[in-house]
Amino acid sequence: LLVLVVVTAWLTWTQRAGLDPAAFRRSLPLKNPVAVALDGKGTLSVLDDKYFRILQIDQNGRVLRRLSVQPHDSAHYEYWTDLAVDTDGALYATNVVYFLEDETVDYEEIVRFPPRGASEVLYTLDHEGDEDTYDTRLLTLQIRDGWLYFDVRRDEKVELLRLPLAGGPAQRVLDIPAAREDVYNLAGTAAGSLWIGSYSGDRVYRLQSDGTLTDARLRPAPALPGEPET
Repeated sequence: LLVLVVVTAWLTWTQRAGLDPAAFRRSLPLKNPVAVALDGKGTLSVLDDKYFRILQIDQNGRVLRRLSVQPHDSAHYEYWTDLAVDTDGALYATNVVYFLEDETVDYEEIVRFPPRGASEVLYTLDHEGDEDTYDTRLLTLQIRDGWLYFDVRRDEKVELLRLPLAGGPAQRVLDIPAAREDVYNLAGTAAGSLWIGSYSGDRVYRLQSDGTLTDARLRPAPALPGEPET
């Protein structure tokens, strides 16, 4: 739903600017966009899961950059799961590297793609013999106040960590007690606040300046006419 909202807003923006979104659709068939990010210049980054690629598209619908997975050897393959962009136009993506033989994950990593120059691995999460197929643990990325925040799913908790955009090691922010089947997603706002949503817990939390979480106490919007109450 978030992907649909952002892409729709971007297409509306191009129409108001007198541009031609149809040219974008004709020249760039997207099959399975699962994540999007918009930078300050209006460049839209789209993670297309069908073709294992990331496309960066300008306001005129032109593809400025294509990034494709590059397996390191014949025993592995890779795919991306999430992305974010900073104010300088650098792209950050979570990359899953798995074994082709049994489809178990070998490791995950966060990769930085600057506007120019070579990519850089910022963080690596080793799965250490994980027996579950496609068991991804790096969940979501979010940029706030010069930091790249990300969350890692463990057996009985979710770890919230952050990396300084200027460079340096990852820092732990806090641990969130959570069952293995729970999923937490990060989301930012225009005001720079960081929000954390729990799927199974049906809660939205706000990260306070002191590093603690508070329940945002958000409630579902009233149902539209003809829709069932939730």
